[in-house]
Amino acid sequence: MQVVHMFCFKHRWIFCTAILLAATIWTLRTTILPSGGVTQPPIDVMESIGGWGLLLAGLGLRFWSTLYIGGRKSKAVVDLGPYSVCRNPLYIANLLIFASVALFLRSWVFMASIASVAGFYHFFVIPYEEANLRRRLGSAYDEYRLRVPCWIPNFSLYRDSKFISVKTKNLVGEARRTAVWILVPFVLEFIRHEIW
Repeated sequence: MQVVHMFCFKHRWIFCTAILLAATIWTLRTTILPSGGVTQPPIDVMESIGGWGLLLAGLGLRFWSTLYIGGRKSKAVVDLGPYSVCRNPLYIANLLIFASVALFLRSWVFMASIASVAGFYHFFVIPYEEANLRRRLGSAYDEYRLRVPCWIPNFSLYRDSKFISVKTKNLVGEARRTAVWILVPFVLEFIRHEIW
């Protein structure tokens, strides 16, 4: 089982991309008529506000998490900021971003694909990642794992430091990813109405 977990961990982005891309294509193909007419009204205001809210929350959480974890994850237990309330804030941020896309697409199929991605992370990626961290960091990680929940944040555990060390290279990479994600709603609308 360890080999399967290691394979899933190393190739997690391929699995997630394939599942979410397939759901996007399915959604776009089934919601748009071949003649170019849309079978449903444009995204209404509440879905748009919800989509943008989830997108910005997810991007903000990714950026905040990167400030704390960037380049340190396998060297020391990071238990400050978002990592003091939840062991996987980056994964939660990704799920929020994916949920925003589901709202922009108005797609239950895409939402179901997010559930499969979350299950994949929970059952295959996180067990390998945590076993590896336990091996590298020992009892300090075991204590952290017992104290801090995996998925559901416990805000009463929040703690921070007055100063943190930040690797700017990681922040630049995160800024690039953010720029791409900000374009997603616009690209989806363009595809829905102009190309497909």
